[in-house]
Amino acid sequence: FGYYFTLLGRVCSLSSSSTFRGAWERTVKHGSVVVVTANLLKPAMGNLSLSIILTDTLQSLLQTAGFHNTSRIAVLLLCSTLGVLPLCLIKSLKTLAPFSAVGLIAMVITAISMGVRYLDGSYERGGRFINDLPHTLRPSFEFGLSYADESGNRDNHDNGSYYHYFFSPQILILACMLFEAFIAHNNAPRFYVELKNNTTRRFAILSSISFFASSVFYAFIACVGFLTFGVNSDGYIINNYSTNDPIATICRVAIFISVLLTYPVIFIGFRDGILDQFMIPIEKQTNGNLNIITIILVGIITFLAVWISDLSVVNAVGGGTLGTMIVFVFPTLMFGSAIKDSYTEATLSQKMEVWITNGLMVFGIAMGFVGVQNALLEKTS
Repeated sequence: FGYYFTLLGRVCSLSSSSTFRGAWERTVKHGSVVVVTANLLKPAMGNLSLSIILTDTLQSLLQTAGFHNTSRIAVLLLCSTLGVLPLCLIKSLKTLAPFSAVGLIAMVITAISMGVRYLDGSYERGGRFINDLPHTLRPSFEFGLSYADESGNRDNHDNGSYYHYFFSPQILILACMLFEAFIAHNNAPRFYVELKNNTTRRFAILSSISFFASSVFYAFIACVGFLTFGVNSDGYIINNYSTNDPIATICRVAIFISVLLTYPVIFIGFRDGILDQFMIPIEKQTNGNLNIITIILVGIITFLAVWISDLSVVNAVGGGTLGTMIVFVFPTLMFGSAIKDSYTEATLSQKMEVWITNGLMVFGIAMGFVGVQNALLEKTS
């Protein structure tokens, strides 16, 4: 992921471009509507994921507060009308800038809390919170077998080996979810252009450091979550923790605030993509028209979130389709075209790199296809 991120910076340098669309039009030269559409749908899927997270988090917080019978749809509408919509109607996001560090702090709090609960055994057999969880969310470390209740009863599903679990095609569902976690590539040209002293070498170094730090952080959360709950780990791991767990409640509050403040930043990309796709002239982008578009788009996302509640499926499908295109396909085609246009000046290493990126693209497409297929089959089974 980091390599392709830096590759986009190099493409911008080779083509003297400052935007994703501009780099595509100067290298590949045709089919830009596909690029615009993918970069439009990417933030839309991101907002859908955030709506699911907000709903699940607030519903758990309400249960902690004693409201146990609140429906998911009611919570979703509450989040959308009183939280999401007012923030998305803000004309300038500069007012949210001071809160940009909240997201990082929330994730650090969550990671530390998950580590504490793993070490203190609160969710092991006989732990203080284990009986608060439904059997589908209790720890299970045998493939196809749910956690035993206090009487020793288990749901008898087909039991497989760890080898079968970790090396089955279903592991590609996780890979597709990782696509979604690491995608920032649609903004790579902007980051490259706005970078101070924006040489390709400096951009590559900073990108590598950022992706490495993110990888370590994500790996820690994934490992601690799986070591705590095993194969019953939920797509939104906080759902595995008891609503009576005070540490988990702190995490939920922090995540809710973080996600709520992040929502309008991603939504702007979605709305701007709509304006670009339909080529709405700037003179018609009045406050009134933008408000109408915002209300319609938030309504569409909310409607989808009513029917789609599985965060893992959204991330797997979004990552396996849009993620594959934005991360693997588009950069590969742009880089190959940029090198082809300057073929007499291209070095041997650049020509070999084109072949390598083509191979990685094919691998990424295959992995994304199988991952999406398995995610949909698992959802419908």
